Amino acid sequence: MFNTLSQDIIINSAVFFDKQNSGRYREALERIFDLAIGVDTIENIISREKKAELEKELKRQERRGARYAEKRIEFEREVDELIKRAKEYELIPDGLDVDASLDELRHVIKEFSGSLLQRPSTDVDTLKQSENQARLTIRNLERLNQGYRKYKDALTKSVDSLRPLAYIQNKKSEIVQTSIFSELVNALETDLLDIKEDVKKRTAIEKNLNDLIAEENSKIGRIQKDLAISAQELRAFNTDREKHFFMGKLAAQLDLYTASASNPDVDIKATIDSVTEDLKQITVRDVAEQRGMTVRLLEEIMQEYINLAGDALENYKSYHPQFDYKEKVLSLRKPFTDYVDSVGSSSNHLFLHLFLFLGLHELVKSKDVPFIPPFLIIDQPSRPYWGDTGEGKGEGVLKTGDDEKIRKAFELLDSFMDKMLKNGGPGFQMIVLEHVPANYWKGLDNIHPVEEFIGGNALIRPEDISELTDQDSEGEES
Repeated sequence: MFNTLSQDIIINSAVFFDKQNSGRYREALERIFDLAIGVDTIENIISREKKAELEKELKRQERRGARYAEKRIEFEREVDELIKRAKEYELIPDGLDVDASLDELRHVIKEFSGSLLQRPSTDVDTLKQSENQARLTIRNLERLNQGYRKYKDALTKSVDSLRPLAYIQNKKSEIVQTSIFSELVNALETDLLDIKEDVKKRTAIEKNLNDLIAEENSKIGRIQKDLAISAQELRAFNTDREKHFFMGKLAAQLDLYTASASNPDVDIKATIDSVTEDLKQITVRDVAEQRGMTVRLLEEIMQEYINLAGDALENYKSYHPQFDYKEKVLSLRKPFTDYVDSVGSSSNHLFLHLFLFLGLHELVKSKDVPFIPPFLIIDQPSRPYWGDTGEGKGEGVLKTGDDEKIRKAFELLDSFMDKMLKNGGPGFQMIVLEHVPANYWKGLDNIHPVEEFIGGNALIRPEDISELTDQDSEGEES
């Protein structure tokens, strides 16, 4: 993609790289571009992809854990309802917590004999009384706490009203003191200290009250949990069939509960912890700043080629290059503006493609990037300048007045080769397939015609095909 400019791409106004009609190549260009211009390394790309893969796995496991937690909550509700119904049918005593109830149910199923257990009818009433008592205690504690806060606020205001004492003490030498001055001031200071000490004690009392309120709220939570699995009313099986059906359902539910006791959320948490630890071990270098600097360097390189093209760009000769990294597209920006212009004509599109590719290869060589080989194949850079013959059979004829533009395009290529050959290194090879006469590159030192395919001369001639056909025929006869 970095080494070819086909005749279809070279005058395209929106696409600058070959094979971008294929999703596979579009994705490849996006992935390797930073590597190709020396911004990123293979190791960093591998680390980034590994990190993205782990982050994806982490999100998957977190979603899985959330789904399991929701199912677990629903399952526990079903277990609570199961225990409650078992108590209503007097299969197990009331007053047992969840774990004890499940153990008792397993025993009942194992020793199922049809006998019913007697349970005290006061268990639910006792729990409700305990809940009401706890709520009453909370209300009393909150009222007491509110009274303490009001009293403490009053003490604080008293402290504020006695603050002028410090000022009086500092100005004692300037005050006319009566016989009771010292006695009054000392008494007020004593009161101030007593009030401050009382405020500290009240703060401790307020904390203790808050702790007691929290303890009662916790007690209510435990009571409500017990009530959720307590029988609110007694039931009786109407038939043995109904009883056996319920016992079968009970056994199946207990099997499910036992199977879930392995607690897959533990495995999920272990996986999440492992993935999180793996993520901590991965270091990915942020290349955003380096990318920005490299793009600016590329634009500076392309600016030289724009200056060299000069009048061939007509109205755009003084414009500056603006490379859109995201879209991988080159545009031109008018000086002292913050927007790009829409550049018309296929001739200008040709030059934009040349600016970008020559700039890219010069950048690659300056940064000694090993991933882009030093060659470029350009197919018919003069294509924008050919008119129609009217017969639709040939390449047509050159449009009037475009000779200088074609010449300037070849001068750009020659100038680029000068740079690449003079800067040392492995050199550079450019292959240009063209139809224009040799006078368009006359005097350019780095352009050398290799072969002219005219007058029947072709890369693969008809007689070459005939010879191959004859050889195949002789081989079949023998």
